[in-house]
Amino acid sequence: MGAYLVFAFTGFVMILLFLEKIGAKADSEKPCLLMVWHNVRQLTRHKQFRLLIPLLIFNGFEQGFVYSDYNKSYISCAIGIEYVGTNMITLGMTNSVFSIVIGLLSRHVPREAIVGVGSILHVGLMVFLLVWIPASNLKAVYYVISALWGFCDAIWQTQCNCEYDVTPCEKGAHVQRLQQSRALETALYKNLPVVTVK
Repeated sequence: MGAYLVFAFTGFVMILLFLEKIGAKADSEKPCLLMVWHNVRQLTRHKQFRLLIPLLIFNGFEQGFVYSDYNKSYISCAIGIEYVGTNMITLGMTNSVFSIVIGLLSRHVPREAIVGVGSILHVGLMVFLLVWIPASNLKAVYYVISALWGFCDAIWQTQCNCEYDVTPCEKGAHVQRLQQSRALETALYKNLPVVTVK
């Protein structure tokens, strides 16, 4: 947790120092919640964004699963709590590296093929986690699962961001993370019984 806070603070300072300042286009007379509601309504009116909403909600739920249930029910129970950090580092590093690789690859490969590979791999991971019985002597398998989950998450992040950036709707990008954050919040804070510890 300490390393995460250090990196978060460093990123915040870098944003403050190096990010180019742009003028705010928000209407100061409108309340913030009213602007969010207006953006969500506009998001649901656009046909391509309506099709992305279930994917964003799935993305939030899968992140909630891997951050809480996977760590609690698979890693902590089978190999110990001391391996949670290194598994999450593996997930984060593969997510970062493959986000760059997929961004470069998407110039030459159609988006449908990339999303198809991510979907097949992610469904395969979820089915594997359903039927697999965790064992303490298979520590490498946990790292492979974390790396593959990071790869799948990199696909979802890059392709959803790309779809928002190329769609000719100016308000959709403002609430891109709203649907995903709602699902993540539901998965983390409402403590949905996705996995039960035996």
